[in-house]
Amino acid sequence: MNVMTVCGEKKIEDLDIILPHEHIFIDIRNQFIEPVAPNEKKMAYQKVSLNNIGYLRRDPYLVKDNLILSEYDIARDELMIFKECGGQSIIDVTPIGIGRDPSRLRQLMKETGVNIIAGCGFYTHDTHTADIEKKSVEDITEIIMNDLEIGMDHTGVRSGVIGEIGTSQSMHPNEKKVLQAAGRAQFQSKVPLFIHIYPWSKNGIEVLNILENEGANLSQVIICHSDVEMDPNYMISVMERGAFIEFDNFGKEFWIPMNKRGFAGGNFATDRERVQIIHNFVELGFQNHLLITNDICLKAMLHAYGGWGYDHILTNVVPMLIDVGVEEKIVWEI
Repeated sequence: MNVMTVCGEKKIEDLDIILPHEHIFIDIRNQFIEPVAPNEKKMAYQKVSLNNIGYLRRDPYLVKDNLILSEYDIARDELMIFKECGGQSIIDVTPIGIGRDPSRLRQLMKETGVNIIAGCGFYTHDTHTADIEKKSVEDITEIIMNDLEIGMDHTGVRSGVIGEIGTSQSMHPNEKKVLQAAGRAQFQSKVPLFIHIYPWSKNGIEVLNILENEGANLSQVIICHSDVEMDPNYMISVMERGAFIEFDNFGKEFWIPMNKRGFAGGNFATDRERVQIIHNFVELGFQNHLLITNDICLKAMLHAYGGWGYDHILTNVVPMLIDVGVEEKIVWEI
């Protein structure tokens, strides 16, 4: 079986260790909300630095600069650290509207030797292009298939997966259209489909129902952000439908005050809690429905800014999983 990378097809066995949900270049400044408190207002427009990194480990949305990854040299250095730690491949699921950059992804893969598989589609409705309102499900399906079969943004760089497709706490009509189109495109292309679920919701079943109605193979569907506010019964209900649940917030242990949450609907679980839940699911026989990754989308998550970097899974999370009793062979299979 072959997989489409940003530099062309590769055999799946050559990809080896894969981070299934990351961002190398991304712009999510749409999630920034102007603070009210004078000290935070001043901090909001600073650059990410040692002076504010402590605040960002609690509330990542406080500093606008934290919400964009655009520096090529830093991206290259971070990928090289990941490679030196044993990582071989990354799936970059940055869709249209939040800073995807297929040409620079191709350049990075050539320079670093790290395999990069790019996603496609549209994110949440607040990032949609203005013409989505007028487009039909068929029109959007054609856009997704074009990215998969011909190339993104007239670059010739082809996507290898669909997503991450964005859905909000309450699904917007345009998000539903995009979701339906993504389901149809998955049916046609047979590639994996990543769905962004609002992290403090349990919308996965609704999403799976819509996708299934459009012909999508649920065993190729990944319900993202399942590890922010963890509900084991809900997570099991998703896996029982055949889909994957993705633990993609390793390294994020944010605690945001109730009156300052804005985009965030709650706080985040900890890595210790995540590995314990994974252990429990493995004990129940669900290891073939689990994915683990970082979802790096913030400057403060990178080594260059004091974070854990893309290698956090390999360097820290793998030993944690083994420590809580997950068999090492199963850890590497996940």
